[in-house]
Amino acid sequence: MHGLFGSRTSNRSMSKYLLNSLKRNIYLLDLRNHGASAHISRHDYCSMAADLERWVHKMKFENRKPIVVGHSMGAKVAMASCLRKPSLYSMLCSIDNVPVATFPLASFPKYATQLLKIVNNPDISTQKQCLEMLQPIEKRHTVQQFLLSTLQKYKDPETGKYRYKSRIPLMILRDSLIKGNISNWEYNSWVHRCNIPALFIKGTKSEYMSDEYVAEIGKFFPNFELRDVEGSHWVNTEKPKECAEVLTEFIERHEDKD
Repeated sequence: MHGLFGSRTSNRSMSKYLLNSLKRNIYLLDLRNHGASAHISRHDYCSMAADLERWVHKMKFENRKPIVVGHSMGAKVAMASCLRKPSLYSMLCSIDNVPVATFPLASFPKYATQLLKIVNNPDISTQKQCLEMLQPIEKRHTVQQFLLSTLQKYKDPETGKYRYKSRIPLMILRDSLIKGNISNWEYNSWVHRCNIPALFIKGTKSEYMSDEYVAEIGKFFPNFELRDVEGSHWVNTEKPKECAEVLTEFIERHEDKD
């Protein structure tokens, strides 16, 4: 599962490596308010975990329990669902996120606000203009391109001019960010604990998994392992092969024990 502003295509490269190495079905999901999924006003981890659980029940994995993998926001969805319904899954992999209420980064609300400015301006009709709007808040070209993937160019039927619209409900997501729903963590280790094998992959250049946060993982997932992969918070797209190799080794080692 992908992170905020992403979609199932965000993990396409990593999933191809996993498909080749594990020789099993890989399912890429769009979380609510992202990709092709429904736009719903409530956007928090309890509701997204419930969405995931409904999908798992619908799929009826009879022969083998699924392994749930998520990056960033998707990682917290995966962790939340494992704590809510630990019997549903055989293993967990969280990529660059932890089961902790983290300090919200100021960049993501700014991303949503700037994207809203783009779609609300009828005079912005080129990718160059979009990049100029994003430049003041985000210098990294890869992140700019990632944010632009949430927009779609179309011809305004009223004016006949080209402009941009959003593929995702930016107002809902910005509201969720401002309320702290994305950085929040609603679970208590005294109540919620999951003993399935859990792999946590950390981007070495990421700001999301500090040492103090990592220390909290074992309270929720006592059977966890931590692995570093060189990269930023978006290590799943920067180093998909390396992430897939770490995950494959983890899965095969634990399945050999069964």
